[in-house]
Amino acid sequence: MNNANARNNQKASTSIEKDNRNFINAPPNSEKFKFTIASLKLENRMLNFQNNPIPKDPKERASSTYFRSTLQKRLVASTIMINTFEGNCTTQKEIREKTGLSKGLVSKICSECVEAGWFHIKYLSDYTPCYMTDDLINNSAQYYTTNMWSDTDDPILIEFCRRFDIMYMQNKLDEEGSQYEPQT
Repeated sequence: MNNANARNNQKASTSIEKDNRNFINAPPNSEKFKFTIASLKLENRMLNFQNNPIPKDPKERASSTYFRSTLQKRLVASTIMINTFEGNCTTQKEIREKTGLSKGLVSKICSECVEAGWFHIKYLSDYTPCYMTDDLINNSAQYYTTNMWSDTDDPILIEFCRRFDIMYMQNKLDEEGSQYEPQT
């Protein structure tokens, strides 16, 4: 009998919580929450890469499968790719500093990717290995980015992208000052 009462009480409190959850957790409609909502929507778009079709080309398929397997692999690749697009190579130390990943994990990922031909390695004057991404990876990322943004009709995301540089970056500059002058 006590168990039956306990279950009824559980069900009763659960249904009350469900009925009231929209009122309890609903944030006020303010600029702060619009920015948070837009950031979360953008994050969902970016993290949805695993739902894209796997390429048919065997080389693209292999790289796509590899980089879809863990976020750590994507972080290493994107860190190197950013520098590659800017015309620079990336050391393992730079990757660790930007991502917080362990030395062993970064070394393993870089080694596997060099062996697969997805990263190219060159050595700096002190014989430190420095990495750049291959065109196969670069083209795949550009295709994904174009595909990810092709159906953007969400008004909150549009406003976020339009205002991000202006509002957010100006606040950062006002609070912290500029570390670098923008290139014009």
